[in-house]
Amino acid sequence: MTIFPLVKPYRPALWPRAAAELDSVAERLAKSLGGELEQQPQTVRIAGLRGRQYEIGYEHEGVALRQRLTLLLSRRTEYQLLCRWEASADTPKDCGILETTFKTSA
Repeated sequence: MTIFPLVKPYRPALWPRAAAELDSVAERLAKSLGGELEQQPQTVRIAGLRGRQYEIGYEHEGVALRQRLTLLLSRRTEYQLLCRWEASADTPKDCGILETTFKTSA
């Protein structure tokens, strides 16, 4: 998990704009990795926070990888949950454990 401070406080009324911005960030990340979004972004709720979840496919040093990126918003904080695995394998159970055990630091 990585924590980023938000410049402006997030409020639920901002969700449509926030979701569009998160989608843009994920798309730029995928391109920077030389990959692409593998599925449509999904809105998720984890630990009571609303966020967006992405699956990105890319290659690193000749190995095909996938990563699940979940971005969650809470007031002045963005939480980033990241799970990465070889694309030839099933999604690891640890990805689900990360999501179900996540708690905010506040």
